[in-house]
Parts: sequence; C-alpha cells; structure tokens
Amino acid sequence: MFENNLHFSDAEKASYRAVYAPVGTSDAQWNIFLTECERRALIPGTHVVFQLRNTMEWDPNLQQKVPVKKVAFITTINALRLIADRSKRYRGHRGFLYYYPSDEGGGITTRIPGLDEKTGKQIAQRVHAVSGEFIREGWEPQFIVARLEAYAQKKNDGTLTSMWANRTPEQLAKCLEALGLRTIAPEECGGLYISEEMPDEDIMAPVNNVAPAQTPVKPPAPIVPLVVNQAPASIALNPSLETVQQPTAEQLEAQRILNKANPPKDETIHKAGKELDRPVIFNPPSVAAPASGLFTGLDENGKPCEIGVVVAKPFPELTPVVHLPAPVIVTAPTPQPKTESPVSPASAPTILPVAIIPASKAERDIFLARAAKVLRDMLVKTPLKAPNDLLKAYFLRGARAEKLTAISAFQWEDMLHALETAGTPEAAAELVKGALK
Repeated sequence: MFENNLHFSDAEKASYRAVYAPVGTSDAQWNIFLTECERRALIPGTHVVFQLRNTMEWDPNLQQKVPVKKVAFITTINALRLIADRSKRYRGHRGFLYYYPSDEGGGITTRIPGLDEKTGKQIAQRVHAVSGEFIREGWEPQFIVARLEAYAQKKNDGTLTSMWANRTPEQLAKCLEALGLRTIAPEECGGLYISEEMPDEDIMAPVNNVAPAQTPVKPPAPIVPLVVNQAPASIALNPSLETVQQPTAEQLEAQRILNKANPPKDETIHKAGKELDRPVIFNPPSVAAPASGLFTGLDENGKPCEIGVVVAKPFPELTPVVHLPAPVIVTAPTPQPKTESPVSPASAPTILPVAIIPASKAERDIFLARAAKVLRDMLVKTPLKAPNDLLKAYFLRGARAEKLTAISAFQWEDMLHALETAGTPEAAAELVKGALK
C-alpha cells in the first residue's frame, strides 16, 4: 500500500489537464489518471505522462475489429526504479545476459552487448534476447526474459527505427528492466510503461494535426443560371388577367360611396412591412379581387390610392407588397384552382446532382466505433431481433447507399447523433426499426 498519497487542488488539476491532456481526452479518462496519480503519489509530467493510444479490438456485436482509444500511463526507466523502491522490498537485479544467434549453432551468451567474451570479437548478428534475475524480499529470484521481436519498433517497410537499429541491446535492456520491475513491485509499478515498450505510431495525435484523407473530387459541372421571368408584375403574378384599364368616373363615385358606408375595421394594411398611415379603400363587391391578393382602392377624397395587401386577422402571415407603375382596376375572370404553369424544356433550369463524398477510412472507423457503442449500450437491451443487421440497414437506407463505405461523414454524423440522443434504448430501437418501413 502507499503511505503518502497526494491530493491535487482544483487549480492544479486544471493546470495539469491544460498542459498534459491530449486532444480527445474524456473527463472520465482524465479523472481516472489523476486518481491513480494521487493514490500512487505520482506527479504528472515528472513521474508519469498520460497518453491515448489507438488500437483495434474485436467487437462481438459487429463481428469485426473496431478502433478504440486506450489509456496508457507512460513513465521513464529512472522514475520506474524510484517507484519500485517505494515498496521497500525491492533488492535489485543481477547482471543481464545477452543472447545472440550463431552461424555455428548453440548461440552466444555474453554480459557485454555485441562482444563475444570467449573470443574477444565483435558479434555481427543482432541480439536475440536479454535476460535477468530480479530480487524481492521474501520471494524467489524472478527470471525475466525480453525478446527483440516482442519489443522492437519498426517502420512501415519492416526495418527497425533509428534508435532501435543503433542501440538495440540497450533498448531491449530497458524493456527487460521495466518488465522485471512490474513483476517485482506490481502494486507500485503495475500499469506503468516506458516509451520503449510502446510503438510511437499508436499515440493519439491531436485532432487539429490529423491530415484529412485525400479523396479525389471531380470538378463540378458548370452551373446553369435560373431563368427569370421578366414580365410585368401584374402579369407575372396572375397570368390569367386579360384587361387592365383606368377607372371610369362612375366607378370612382361608386367606390367613394361604398367607402363611407363600410369603412374597414378589422383588416391591417401593410405596405413594404409598415402600416399605412391613412385609410385604404377596398374594391367594390362587384369587382372580384385577383387571387394574388392585390387590390385597387380610393382614399377618402375619392382619389385612387396606392396598391397594398390586405391581411385579415386569422392570417398573421404578411404578403410582400408589389408596386405597380400606376393605380389600376383589374378585371379578372372567376378564380380557378391554382395549377402549375408548364415550363418549356428550353427554359427549365438544370438540376445538378449533389456529389456525396464518402467518409475516409479513419473517419469511418471512428463512426463504426460509435455505432458499436450504440449497439452494445442500447439496442441489445431491447427485444429487437438481429439488432446488428437492423443497425446496418438503418445506416444504408438512411444514406441511400449500397454499402457502408459509400456513406459520407455528414450522413454518418447525422444518423449516429439521432441514435445517441434518442434517450432510451426503446427510442433508439424505434429509429432503427423505421429503416424497414
């Protein structure tokens, strides 16, 4: 057990996170790290460093490997020795032995890396393994072996990295000592690794430094401008109007008398988004108002007023005002059901297809990991039969794709967000079942 537990203040915790937490670290992961540091009396950045590492794990629900982020506590060999010494039972280790293959068979064992102690000659072959005995009070000596193939870090072409190529025995000896210290002092050193034991490419890189996958994009087709109807406003709004004429003296007089007898009360008159500051006169009932809502009126002196739009109380939506060059009285036929005017093929605008760019493999792996979590935490808890197949159908039909690799990152995010925010397993199951309808 540990005697001197640390206790970080809130300010210290915030500072440690700002400096040492990589991008993408969750609150739960960082809290576990700080809890372990306090319990083991480790100082972040000095004794141990928090890292997120990418790895692939088998998902039994999806029946395939999915990417996951594993937390790793990284330290140095010097700090690991100090931590192991806290057990007060660690008694050190005996000298390491280096094993080299031999062309003559039998192999070469030496205490000096790269030198055959019997012949005094340099050993041309690369070291195969390193062994040593670690001693703890009250235990039998622990014989530990570390093989090169188990720890060597390699590049993509299969060759060793520069550090491992130039210092192979020393690097392997560090890995052996770290393994031995964890064996001798499991409570103090368990779960702590040195960087020589972990491949560099597994480290979780910051999100803003990840280069997006290069997906070839075809140049877009030329955009065809939309055809704009240049006809006058009155004809464009209502093509069925046939005559436009100036009001006669008799019509003006009838309009003035009608206005005095029936002044407007409940209607609100709007023009260009503002109420008119004078009364507006309505058409006499003998003149049918066009279906577009335009009307011609006279003011209280019998003079033609400007054109506006009448909006009754039950209809709060406002209709934009269209100004005509002069006040007119429109004679229109009986309003007919509104029908769409046919558009000639020559004037029909070209509808360009939207290019769907599939998500990159790295993005798709992250989305599949989120899908596996939804399946594991929500869908398997419902009476759904074959939830894995239903979830796959949900993605394919939602994106209208034939395979998962054709789904774009936007579509993945949209469909996964709907499932993750469903609230309950039953609600998520209803979304998935909707893919079958």
